[in-house]
This record gives sequence, structure tokens and C-alpha cells, in this order.
Amino acid sequence: MYGLKNINRFSNPLEILECYKPDALDALTEDEREQLRCACDYEGIDLYVMNDGIVVTVDSPTGDVLMQTAMSRFASESVSWAREQN
Repeated sequence: MYGLKNINRFSNPLEILECYKPDALDALTEDEREQLRCACDYEGIDLYVMNDGIVVTVDSPTGDVLMQTAMSRFASESVSWAREQN
């Protein structure tokens, strides 16, 4: 049996990083943080964290799982993406 202990929903990558990987935000500028805050505004996706370690990206209209990512990889890719946007 899969040991699902908890699921938490988040609105954007910034909220996830603030909660689970705050050190990943240390080197980001306020503009880069704003990119993360607004990343999902027009994307039609929801973000869930399962068992405090897996980020699940879900298509909002259909409920289809688009991606599952380990928290460390999600943090790294989110920070890289925010830096590329500025």
C-alpha cells in the first residue's frame, strides 16, 4: 500500500518554496520572487505537495496529473525558471 500521509494545495511555486525550501529563495531578487508568485496565474494548473516531498502538477479543468517532481528538483527548476524570466 502506498503510504500517502498528507496532501497540501498551493497556488504558486513561491508558496511551496516558502513552506518547504525557504533557503532556495535566499539569492532571488524581489522581481524573481514575483515571477514565481505569478507563475500559475494564467496557466490553468494546480500544485499539490504530497508527503512533504513530491510536487504534483495538475491540469485544473480536467484533473489530469501533468507531472510529479521531487521537491529538491522542483525547487531547483523553479529558481532557474524565475531567473530566466528576468
